[in-house]
Parts: sequence; C-alpha cells; structure tokens
Amino acid sequence: DNDAEGVWSPDIEQSFQEALAIYPPCGRRKIILSDEGKMYGRNELIARYIKLRTGKTRTRKQVSSHIQVLARKKVREYQVGIKVSSHLQVLARRKSREIQSKLKVRDQVSKDKALQSMASMSSAQIVSASVLQNKLSPPPPLPQAVFSTAPRFWSGPIPGQPGPSQDIKPFAQPAYPIQPPMPPSLTSYEPLAPLPPAASAVPVWQDRTIASTKLRLLEYSAFMEVPRDAETYSKHLFVHIGQTNPSYSDPLLEAVDIRQIYDKFPEKKGGLKELYERGPQNSFFLVKFW
Repeated sequence: DNDAEGVWSPDIEQSFQEALAIYPPCGRRKIILSDEGKMYGRNELIARYIKLRTGKTRTRKQVSSHIQVLARKKVREYQVGIKVSSHLQVLARRKSREIQSKLKVRDQVSKDKALQSMASMSSAQIVSASVLQNKLSPPPPLPQAVFSTAPRFWSGPIPGQPGPSQDIKPFAQPAYPIQPPMPPSLTSYEPLAPLPPAASAVPVWQDRTIASTKLRLLEYSAFMEVPRDAETYSKHLFVHIGQTNPSYSDPLLEAVDIRQIYDKFPEKKGGLKELYERGPQNSFFLVKFW
C-alpha cells in the first residue's frame, strides 16, 4: 500500500496538487470537517485525499516533507531568476556605454535626443534592442519602436492612488514583445486620431489609454461612502482615472484573457460573453482594484 518505489508517482502527485488547491494553508489552526465533526491539520487532510483518490497511503510527515522539497525548489528557481535579471542589467549598462561612445562623433543635438530616448528604456529593452540590431542589415543607428495591433491597457500609476493597488487590463489574448519607445521627437498628442502614415502606423493613444476610434474614457472614479452620523459621510476613494496626454514612451496596457472573467459578470441571458462576441472587441476594458 505504501509502495516505496515512486513515493510521488504521477497519480499521487496529481492528487497532491488537487488537495493543495482544496485545502488552503491554515497555520497551526485545525480544519473541522462538518460531516465528521473532527479536527484535522492541512497535511492530514491532504494525506486523506490522496488515499481516497489513489488508494495509496501517504503519511502526514511524507506530505510535509514533500511540501518542503517543493518550496526549496521554488526558492532555487527564484534565485536563478534574480541572477538572470542581474546579468541583463550588466549587459544593458555595457551596451549603453558602447552606444554613448559612438554618439561622441555626432553633433550635440542628436546626442541629447538619443540619450533621452535610452533613459526611458528598461534594462531588458536595451538588451533586446541591441540583439535585434545585430540581426538586421544594415542596423539602424538607434532602436526603432515596434508596435502591436492587439488591444492593450495601461498598467502604470493612477493619479491620486498608490501604485501597487491598481490593475487595469484589456480583453485581449495574444502576447506582445518588449516595446522600445519611439524617438523623443514624437511627443505631441493627437486625441483619438491616427498620425499621418509617414509618421507612424499606430496613433499614440492606442494601447496606452482607455480609448477606441469611436469612444474614450474622460474620467472614472470608484469610491465608497460610509455614514459617520445622521448628516455626515466618510468617503473612501478606491481609484481615480483622469485625462492624460499619452506619449510613445508610455508602457502598453496589459492584456487579459476574457475567458478568465466571464463568470464575474453573469447575466440571465448571455452576459459579458455574449456582449464581447457581438463586439467591437477593442471597446472592452477592465479596471481592477482592491
């Protein structure tokens, strides 16, 4: 019953993962099963679940040990990710120094514009842009912006609100590459109107603001009023989005698969799913806050 070979065989591992999702961490507290009236720790319940699903016995200590092994594995993966990020920063600084040395032969105006463009790029964007340059022939003097036509949403800070509490996502599924910014000369804002074809194929507001070719958001606020007494109220503002002048250096808005949130907006007939299918799909936006 204990089958020593393959203590965590695929069927046991699958049942283990299912039990992790069913029984959340509860610390030192016990979980009471309503049908039995008994109290169990989380690891005991996971062991019971494995027994019910596979017929194989795994003890509470075996479950605890397996959780610790998985935790150490996650820590190692995280440490590797940090090392990769650090290496990207080193490469970015090196590439920045190389570009700056080449710019010394240019006139002062061109140099200032190029340095300003690089200052708005992240380390990963600088490294990615240099890799693309090496593959193209002939290489451009500075990395050029590449834009995706899929709907995007702004995930930057919202005026009047703390940064980490905002999450604004669109209903779009395809992923997008890292986007270097356009040269700083394209800074004017053309509200809801594409730029001339010679300047850019994508208008500056697209994928950076809550807007489409027919409609745009002017202002949005979400708040709650709590009565203090019979005549006064206390107002708590969760999120406020006002008008901004977007530029090509602004980050693209994040995409979200609409199938993940269908159940959050149910209706007796169709609901969000039916509305989205009727379209236009680039007119749907999600503002998430907590």
